[in-house]
Amino acid sequence: MQTNFLETLQSAYGPLMDAKSICRVLHYPSVAALYAARARGKLRFRTVELDGRRGLFAATAEVATYLESQLNPSDSSIAAGSGQQAANAG
Repeated sequence: MQTNFLETLQSAYGPLMDAKSICRVLHYPSVAALYAARARGKLRFRTVELDGRRGLFAATAEVATYLESQLNPSDSSIAAGSGQQAANAG
């Protein structure tokens, strides 16, 4: 049985996740760590700061898509990774 991250996350958090929710799902130790990852360009989904609201937000669908891509990589990315390893070895 394959997990549907979008349904699970949307039922728990709705269409928009705040920084604390993102940290909880992705196991960041703190909101400060999430901001540091964002500053380093390590987040692979779009985050926004909303006018009149403190903090960082992301669309739940984008976080779910990111999780799917990390846990179920496509065959092409696996092949590309092994090709890169071969290039590095030679």
